[in-house]
Amino acid sequence: MIEYHSLREASPEQTIAWMEVLAENLRPSDLDEIAATSDMDPLLSLTTSVMLSDMAWVITSNDIPVAVFGCAPAGPAGSGLVWMMGTPLMDERRTAISIARSTVPYLRQMHQRYACLWNHIDARNEKSMKWLRWSGFRLLEAVPDYGREGRLFFIFARYDPDV
Repeated sequence: MIEYHSLREASPEQTIAWMEVLAENLRPSDLDEIAATSDMDPLLSLTTSVMLSDMAWVITSNDIPVAVFGCAPAGPAGSGLVWMMGTPLMDERRTAISIARSTVPYLRQMHQRYACLWNHIDARNEKSMKWLRWSGFRLLEAVPDYGREGRLFFIFARYDPDV
């Protein structure tokens, strides 16, 4: 069973425990993206993302953390940097469908604060790009030579003018 847990309501101990499990089991595509953009180890990358975010959730499946996602203020006023990282369990068909369907209300919640949700994505991360398109994000611009590895990334965004 898929459940969402607000990291603003979880104890610091629980949050760290979830981040440790996720960091030890991240999808290769998420590990590649972290390595391409920074020299942080996975646990530091996850923890930093959570700490900078004003909204963040852990997704569990049968009490096992499979993903973490959130949003942090970034860019022009009214813009939020949206992000998600997870384990290979989030790519299993039933789990992937459940996550895809159930993240829409969380995107709406983010849009209550930010008219524009955006970020960069590694061009190699095909599964995440599929979810982005399904969720109403658009790939806007190619950014060659991005990050410390100089990889091809795309800027993606989703806009809600009613904010």
